[in-house]
Amino acid sequence: MKSSFKTVIVFFISFFCYCQSDHCSYNTEKLPNNYYRYLQGNFENDNQIDKIIFDITTLIGLEKNFVYVNSPGINNCVALNYEGFRYILYDKSFLNKLSQNKNIKQSVYISVLAHEIGHHLQGHTLKNISENDNKLSEIEADKFSGFVMAKFGYSLMEAQEAINSLPQTFSKTHPDKLKRLLAIKEGYEITTKKQNYFISKIKSELLNTLFVQYYMKGQEDLRNNNIEDAIDNFTTSITLNKENNFFPIALRAIAYSKAKLYPQAINDYKKLENIKINDSLAIGDFLYFNRGVTFAKMEDFSKASKDFYKAYELNKKDKIALMRFAESQTLNRNYQSAKLAYEFQLTDDDINNSELEKFSIGDAFFYKALSYYETNDLEYSEKYFEEAKKLFPKEYPRLALPYFYLGRIFEKKHNYEKALEQYLAFIEINKSEQNYFMYDINYDKANDVYLSLANLYQQKEDYDLSTKYINTLIERKPKLPNSYITRGLNNYYKNNLENAKSDFLKSCDLGSNEGCELIEKLKNKTIQKVKLKSSNHITGGYKTNKILEYTYNSLTKEYDLTNELNVQSKLYFDLDNYAFKRGENNWLHSPWTYQNYDESSQRHFYLDNYRQTITFDKNYKKITWYTNEINNVFQKIIIYTELIEDKTIRPNE
Repeated sequence: MKSSFKTVIVFFISFFCYCQSDHCSYNTEKLPNNYYRYLQGNFENDNQIDKIIFDITTLIGLEKNFVYVNSPGINNCVALNYEGFRYILYDKSFLNKLSQNKNIKQSVYISVLAHEIGHHLQGHTLKNISENDNKLSEIEADKFSGFVMAKFGYSLMEAQEAINSLPQTFSKTHPDKLKRLLAIKEGYEITTKKQNYFISKIKSELLNTLFVQYYMKGQEDLRNNNIEDAIDNFTTSITLNKENNFFPIALRAIAYSKAKLYPQAINDYKKLENIKINDSLAIGDFLYFNRGVTFAKMEDFSKASKDFYKAYELNKKDKIALMRFAESQTLNRNYQSAKLAYEFQLTDDDINNSELEKFSIGDAFFYKALSYYETNDLEYSEKYFEEAKKLFPKEYPRLALPYFYLGRIFEKKHNYEKALEQYLAFIEINKSEQNYFMYDINYDKANDVYLSLANLYQQKEDYDLSTKYINTLIERKPKLPNSYITRGLNNYYKNNLENAKSDFLKSCDLGSNEGCELIEKLKNKTIQKVKLKSSNHITGGYKTNKILEYTYNSLTKEYDLTNELNVQSKLYFDLDNYAFKRGENNWLHSPWTYQNYDESSQRHFYLDNYRQTITFDKNYKKITWYTNEINNVFQKIIIYTELIEDKTIRPNE
């Protein structure tokens, strides 16, 4: 699974070591392309292997100056020098295959690990060597393995068991089987005099690198979520070794990010930009991907998008980085950019086949659906919201969101029965015990859903249910004037005229002109049933260059024309949001809700988050903004006339 922590690289001490580019593999297979991801130490080291390595180094009086990492699935053992660090990557299941007679024996572990330690101690991983010299280095490592096995008191047969279990095959990189068995025998029979020389030679190749101990302890703390200890240990490691510190700094940045110490994390990532390493894939993962994760946590989705895309450019196979890019673009409201990434660079198979948990794959489809939804592509948005629903587990706090958007989609498609189903499911999921905290996450959307339910049931003439849901909304947000209009209309239709009047008065007191008008209509008995609030909803892009601005004259109590503009303006409308830009200005956005269609004035009424009233004429050819309300009087009216539909217009283009 890929996350802000990408898997850690492990050093495998290998028996048959293929030395190329500073690494030696137990068999002749090349390292996998993503070997660098094991460097973070995400897998806890096996206790048995840990003790064996400790016993080997203690037995010969040496300090460990290498990092050993549990790397399940690598199907190999590797001794590796990487950016100044000596690593051993080991796969225990691979080691088990080397035991003869299917018996798993500790002696095999010791002989193989001793061989790989021999490679490190004798400097074989510090340089690229020729084919012939590589075979000589294998002989030296075999001798060391035999020597260690004798020191542990194993028999020669046990010392040679791992080699004997391998097939007799020709290799350009390794001596033949007989020569390796003889080398183990020679190391096994080293005299005390030669033994002292042997150890002395090995010691001369090493420094006591204490920083490795702190680095490995930091990895362990990070795995176990002991964040403060991890930061301290990585800092000590960096202090002890000021040259080879790309990975300690990278992991400390992750620890800072987990501790929500974002400035410190960003500072560490800045340091990584100034450290030169030759592995572009590791730079993509450890610098750009993980910094993108940090920016996303900071809700700086613009910077997160840039970093995720840089990570993808360094490794075009990294579809997870591309997914996070598209997600960040969606969250940054760059819906068209996100949609293009989903359409041309990121297939459904890429998402489904990624090494992510099921709910994370659901997230990817959710953001894909959202990018289509916000660009008014209803068919595909419906498809991918449905896909997200299937992948989100019941306890997942975001589970209700696809139901919310599907309700909106079905309203747009005039399928009101299905819209009701989705909204009711949204409410039910929010009420479930395991999701009680979802009211915090989906609070505003829940308010929208209660209003939609009230309006839809009002259209079905089920006034009791409509009142039930609008009462819930009033309890949650008691100062929304339109809620009282909806409840007042329910009372009016049920002939509860006094209650209707009370609700209209409350709406009027809260600043709604419509509420004030309904009081007069109630007196004159001219209230007509409103049309379904979303039946003729305006969607998509529009343009105009004719704008009229009026200002309220407190003396004449009329509106004076103060400005007549000829400026190219663009507008974009959706069920939940609108956006507009005038001339070269930036796009401005706001959520809004449809209120009603008034038969007498033949206008559609909307209300946005700034308590501005927005109206359209009957055919959506003219839009009027009523803004800057003081003492229940709008001080300014802006009219965009002659709206022309333009499907190419998108916000943030």
